[in-house]
Amino acid sequence: MISRSRTLALAAVVLTLPGQVGEVAAQADSPLVTRSYGRVIVDVKVSRSHAGGVLAVGVRNGRWATANTLVDGRRGALTRVAGELFGIVALALDTAVGDHKLSIYFPGGRRRGGATTVNLPVTPLVRPSRARPLSPEGVTAIATQAALGHGRFLLAAIRTRDTKAHHTGPLRAPVDGPVAFPFGGHEDYGRVIGPMKDGLMGEQHRGVDYEVPIGAPVKAPGSGVVLLARSLVFSGETVVIGHGNGLVSVLSHLSYVSVREGEMVVTGTAVGTSGQTGLGALTPHVCFSVYLHSLNVDPEALMDASLWPAAAR
Repeated sequence: MISRSRTLALAAVVLTLPGQVGEVAAQADSPLVTRSYGRVIVDVKVSRSHAGGVLAVGVRNGRWATANTLVDGRRGALTRVAGELFGIVALALDTAVGDHKLSIYFPGGRRRGGATTVNLPVTPLVRPSRARPLSPEGVTAIATQAALGHGRFLLAAIRTRDTKAHHTGPLRAPVDGPVAFPFGGHEDYGRVIGPMKDGLMGEQHRGVDYEVPIGAPVKAPGSGVVLLARSLVFSGETVVIGHGNGLVSVLSHLSYVSVREGEMVVTGTAVGTSGQTGLGALTPHVCFSVYLHSLNVDPEALMDASLWPAAAR
């Protein structure tokens, strides 16, 4: 936590806001917002700047190995990626449309550190809706102690604090084929569900769905360690992979899981086959969810290679 005295010291070197000295570029409709901080240049890519999306933050000419970020009270981090200070910053699914403040804190105290603050747009995004009626048996099942316990297993895996970077660069699609239903789309269960237990079930879809036939190979979207590999009440046969630096992938509704908890995988490793398992699977499909520092974000944003430094793609 940043102390009050440290906060005041950092505030003394906060970057000027748009329209004042220190601004390099601030085109509201540009996919890139750039600010100067002395000889240091901060670039923020905002092409995925919507609720549940991400900001891609890069720092040029900086001497720091790490930095911390803050958006709407939620923390993130920048680290060295392909020789550059870089980080993907999550925007929560409930982030309001409009201007938001991104603060970046560089370590080193008054002489070698400092802080920048940048105003960035969060843009609206129209998402589709679909009906997802649960059977009376399903409604009863999600309220059982077994379902609650399974939700805790999944939540613990999602919140794993693994700072070692097993994977850098964009994630890859876990199956071949287009996205059939996007992240954040409205789900009508015929009753109020709300965000339940594990964050994978609620009125807004918590991942992207790929409609593929049962038995299609499912691959690791990035390198990492298998944090969870078991059958759960709602998400069925489920694999959770920790990629490091707070990034976690969840693959749900598989028919078969071929990896074990604690196993290391690389991008493209077969982790199982697609299926129709768990209460949330009304059709054969694979649901791919992503969490960044425990915040549920759009997997398609994390698969967008244009956000990453060229050397990390």
